[in-house]
Amino acid sequence: MSLADGLTPERHTELLSLLESVPAIANALAKGGWLCGGFPRHLLLNIPIKNYFSQKEKGRPGDIDIFFSSVEDANCASKFEAHKMDLQESFGGFATESSVKFMQETVHVQFVNHPDKVYRSVETALESFDFLNCMVAITHEGLIFAEGWQEIENAKLLKVCNNNSPFLGSRILKYLTQRGLSNVSSDSQELLSAWFCSASNEDFEGSSLKHRSGIQYAVRQLETCGHVKREDLLFFIGKYQEHVREAAYGDTKVFDWALRRIGTTKRISCE
Repeated sequence: MSLADGLTPERHTELLSLLESVPAIANALAKGGWLCGGFPRHLLLNIPIKNYFSQKEKGRPGDIDIFFSSVEDANCASKFEAHKMDLQESFGGFATESSVKFMQETVHVQFVNHPDKVYRSVETALESFDFLNCMVAITHEGLIFAEGWQEIENAKLLKVCNNNSPFLGSRILKYLTQRGLSNVSSDSQELLSAWFCSASNEDFEGSSLKHRSGIQYAVRQLETCGHVKREDLLFFIGKYQEHVREAAYGDTKVFDWALRRIGTTKRISCE
């Protein structure tokens, strides 16, 4: 589908303005790169582009992820001479990142260059994404999005398709609190339960100690929001503690977090 056919005139005009203002992005597309994920989704939903980059109350603004079919292409695109911006490794370690200004907002551009995130085609890249909602891409030729994308977005649901990332919990929170979605689809529950099992043991390939606090925070927040089933709490028995001070000057009691959430308030100790 062409960009002119897939996007409204307003969003198409804004995209062309971005490509003109940030030549490195236009160059990456011309060299075979793909804009994938949250940014193309935002445009396809016909939301003003400035909203995607503006500061949110929670978390950082959206960024632009550019994927390539080789590490060499990604590194070459990130060093495009018209770019002239400082480069740094992204937080997740999967990309080289730079920041530019557009519409008076800071835009984070990520040139995905990790060997595990290089794909032979845009379709293969999209199939690897965690959410069907993010299976949207802009290429030099046009716009691509997954089958069923419109239906799941119309229902305001988040559909989980892959669960092998330690960041899945944090990303679910982001899309439910900042990206206009209301709930996780019912057919995502099996994958989500499997992720909770992995999260309880921090069993993710390539994960490290720096992911631990993020995983725990995401699990606790998802439970607070009602997205952790009672049976999934069983995975976390003995994993997390909860410190509760029952009076202003009383002792702090330490409980098993999962047991307390299940309804068994077995105390571990007092502090």
